[in-house]
Amino acid sequence: FNGEYFIQKVDLRDKKLTDEFGASDTYWNEEKGQIKYQIKDGCEIDQLLSQWHGNLCGLKDIFEKDKARSALKSIFRYNYKPRIGQIYNPWRIFAIDEERGVVMCEWPEGAEKPAIPLTYAQECMDGMQYQLAGHMIQEGMLEEGETIIRAVREKYRGDNRNPWCEIECGSFYARSMASYALLLSYSGFVYDAAEGVIGFRPVKRLPDGSFSSFWCLESGWGTVCYSSEGAIRLTLTAGELNLSRFVTGSERRIGKVIEDGESIAFSQEKDGVFFAEKCHLTKDLAILPE
Repeated sequence: FNGEYFIQKVDLRDKKLTDEFGASDTYWNEEKGQIKYQIKDGCEIDQLLSQWHGNLCGLKDIFEKDKARSALKSIFRYNYKPRIGQIYNPWRIFAIDEERGVVMCEWPEGAEKPAIPLTYAQECMDGMQYQLAGHMIQEGMLEEGETIIRAVREKYRGDNRNPWCEIECGSFYARSMASYALLLSYSGFVYDAAEGVIGFRPVKRLPDGSFSSFWCLESGWGTVCYSSEGAIRLTLTAGELNLSRFVTGSERRIGKVIEDGESIAFSQEKDGVFFAEKCHLTKDLAILPE
């Protein structure tokens, strides 16, 4: 961590690093006396990828909070380009002219940049942008995250490109499916099959305080709605759920829990509702405030 973001700590002039792996023919540049395809002091878009993935899986923090947030801000500060046409890109063209987006790697003024740096550094890949935006939303950086999302979607309006084919290495490239994680980031989706836990911690609501979202699991799928009055309704469109706890995302006192039309006994602790007996949900679950 260099005080702003995470860098690659490597001695570009140490040829032994390539010799050790028998890779000198590929990774050593004799003219410049440097290892090729490195980042060094660059600000790279995926430096916090593991934290984004860990958040989605409900794992504990991998990075220190203040450093992770600083790094996210740095990526937006240095890598987000409001006009892609203003930068030189010797690689593949995924954004042009007045379009905007986040490039893979940028070297701020004063940062050491390898003579032959990381490949694709100036490209504008959609899957990685979705990952970055989702992580920002998880951390409450809604303005920055939504700026990036709009930048991607504006490239696929339909009048300029196919809105269902976000290209990278090829058409319909799978990495753009990282966009699905935006649903989980916005809703603060929580799930533990073994413990029978499901829930939501919404990071953004409508002006009246309401929120609704689609959710999908192996055993079933449906919707969840948080009303402006504080009621929560989990509806199954198909399938079933076995639940012991529902995470409400709020410490508001609960007055009643109704499972498939029948009131059930429960207890409340912090932002969770614990059911006296594991419930087998086939229709809906209503959690009503006092």
